[in-house]
Amino acid sequence: MSEELLMYLKELVPAFFVLGGFIIGLIVEAIFRPHYKKAGDCEGFVQMLFCSMRGLFMLLFALIGGFAAVHYMGKNLSAEAHDNIIMGMITIAIIGGTILIARLSAGMIEHLNRKSGGRVPNTTLIENVLKITVYILGVLVLLDYYGVSILPMLTALGWHAPQKSIQLQ
Repeated sequence: MSEELLMYLKELVPAFFVLGGFIIGLIVEAIFRPHYKKAGDCEGFVQMLFCSMRGLFMLLFALIGGFAAVHYMGKNLSAEAHDNIIMGMITIAIIGGTILIARLSAGMIEHLNRKSGGRVPNTTLIENVLKITVYILGVLVLLDYYGVSILPMLTALGWHAPQKSIQLQ
């Protein structure tokens, strides 16, 4: 009886890694929640970074737990399953990083506008264009990671032409 229980517990350890990472992320979120503001309202880069991380700590720690679980399972997984799980986790990490960079860049624009005394009108438009650009770049990074050629898309967007003209000079 105890051997069966031990066997079941051994199979549940990877789930405990992910769940433990998620719970640690919730605890970190609870610790930082009183300090969260809009990223542009934060002073200094480090504080702005933590303000931009709101909601992403759970994702970060769950991913760390996921990588630990995959490492723990090691040879029990087939190579294809291992690669697919890692690919999925890297996809989630790229999406989280894209969200972080978008929030951080928009917060920096807002912070610089406030610091300049509000001399730049319509920074909301600049922030939104910057966020959309970061999200598009994130999608392009994901597509490149999955092996989809992004050069034709960049050419269609007109980003390849300036590069070619510079190379021809």
